[in-house]
Amino acid sequence: MSIETINIGNIANDGTGDDLRQAFIKTNNNFTYLNSTVNAGTVTAANLGAETGVFAQKSDTTLQFKSLRGGAGITLSNTGTTVTITGNPGLEQLITISDNGSIITPGGNQTIGIQGGTNTSTRVSGTTLHVDVTGTNLVALDPAPKLSASLNANNFSITGAQDVSAVSFTGNLTGLVHNIDVRTIGDKLVDVDLGTFTTVNNVLDLIIVNFDFDLGTYAIPSSMVIDGGSM
Repeated sequence: MSIETINIGNIANDGTGDDLRQAFIKTNNNFTYLNSTVNAGTVTAANLGAETGVFAQKSDTTLQFKSLRGGAGITLSNTGTTVTITGNPGLEQLITISDNGSIITPGGNQTIGIQGGTNTSTRVSGTTLHVDVTGTNLVALDPAPKLSASLNANNFSITGAQDVSAVSFTGNLTGLVHNIDVRTIGDKLVDVDLGTFTTVNNVLDLIIVNFDFDLGTYAIPSSMVIDGGSM
């Protein structure tokens, strides 16, 4: 069944339209049709698309819709025909704290720059900010430099040192010891040549020629004393 149209004729009382009885029969039929259609649940609403819908359900003859609520940074306003959704354009403010002071950057399309200081530089690669250490004499700028591992001089010399304190030295050590060049006294400490006896004049000379005298070592010297006279 569909909606029946009442024939009202061409002009009033021309006899071409439906009479009163027929007109009200169609009227009753149309109300019956509308009532049955609503009660049968054939009138409904649907959400279009794959996003979150606003239609909730139908209760008897009432279509029920969800209410809209703004989340964080979202406000809603409406007029008689329009709902306006307003979002926050970005951060309200950005607070940057440094070792010496801070700066407050308001929200919106504001920018903040990061620049290098003494012996440092900055660069951007893609989405990464790099801070590089640059310059020379960086060790000299440290008021208390300290190694955390062994230092490899890579076959270069270390010069200009005033006092060197170490537990031990490995390798050749050159220089003066208490302002004395120990290389000049090496032979005197290793070998002492007392010469030879060529003439035996008495028993003492005979003993000296034929027997060795052990005077001990530098660490453990003998108690024997030999008086060689004076120069």
